[in-house]
Amino acid sequence: NSVALGTLPAGPLSTVITGLTPQTNYFYSVYATNSAGTTWAAAAQTFNTAVAPPTSTLVLTDDFSDGVLVGPTWQFSTNANASGWSATESGGSLTVTDIAKTTSNLWGEAKLSQSIQPVTGEFALDFQFSWDSSIANIQYFYVRAYDTAGNLIVQAGFADHWNSKLGSKSVWVAGQSFNSGLNSLAQTGSAAMEIDRDASGNIDVKWDGQTLVGGNSTAAIGRIELAFGRFGGYGFGSISVDQIELRTP
Repeated sequence: NSVALGTLPAGPLSTVITGLTPQTNYFYSVYATNSAGTTWAAAAQTFNTAVAPPTSTLVLTDDFSDGVLVGPTWQFSTNANASGWSATESGGSLTVTDIAKTTSNLWGEAKLSQSIQPVTGEFALDFQFSWDSSIANIQYFYVRAYDTAGNLIVQAGFADHWNSKLGSKSVWVAGQSFNSGLNSLAQTGSAAMEIDRDASGNIDVKWDGQTLVGGNSTAAIGRIELAFGRFGGYGFGSISVDQIELRTP
């Protein structure tokens, strides 16, 4: 194979070659032609190509920019203590501003669920969200992953479970839990969360790059859920989800 470099000035030269095989030893030589004739370099040179970067498969992704909130992908439902929600999808965000309650002094929950092709082994589940919750509100937002039998494997997000207090970071993973405690978060804020599982089933949950808690489960993941909750007669500020993505190696 040969690569034509065209007309070049005197001095060092370089070029980019694509389509090479990873982890392969290649030999090359260079020749130049001008009015005086053709001259080859004194000796061939060699280089090794690098290991190919790992590839990943997108199992689920949504940046909430298509204007279609509920349909073939996401299914909407509530628990028995709620009758609906106030939600919009625009500008690349899903924003929830209220949960319509039917029962006082209990948690009302509205959620979007998506069934997926079962994921065994390693995965990475990432999402970004923001919140606004005053001391008059009692609310939560979780991303949850369930196995194919419907058992909860991991949930992670924001929890404001206290009257006249502000919220916290909240995670549950395979029987292990973490909560940063009341008033540990500002009234408004945002976070990027990562839920990673390795080949041995070890699950690591991070908030803005900081590990909060870990657990272990090798169960196949079959459903992803976005859950929004409001308690009794208390208020619900807002939750905006900007991106969610589930990848496998």
